[in-house]
Amino acid sequence: MDQNTLTIFNGILVAQLQKLKPGARDQLSAVDNRGSVDPMDDADLACERSQKEYHLTIRQHNSRTVREILDALQRLEAGLYGICDECGGRIDLERLKAQPTASVCIACKKELEAEERKNFQAS
Repeated sequence: MDQNTLTIFNGILVAQLQKLKPGARDQLSAVDNRGSVDPMDDADLACERSQKEYHLTIRQHNSRTVREILDALQRLEAGLYGICDECGGRIDLERLKAQPTASVCIACKKELEAEERKNFQAS
């Protein structure tokens, strides 16, 4: 992958990270502030619990996404961006355009997903 393409992906990843981090902080703040409300009845309590779970789910998703972006930036810095973690082959440029944080090629991703489904069905 040429330096110009790597620079473009670096910009995409940094922009995603900057866009996501404030949202992650907002979600944490929303979860922390929700505990100060005294629910009036069981319906209020259920609603409160549901909203808290929703905000925690969003926060977990954001945290996972931030980690994926930081990992991609580390691979870029190390000269390993676009190289599959599993087989060492090149990750297709179209895959990286669709999923800039991808660390495995599409063939390996399909194998990993098939293995996960097999393990899930066995348990």
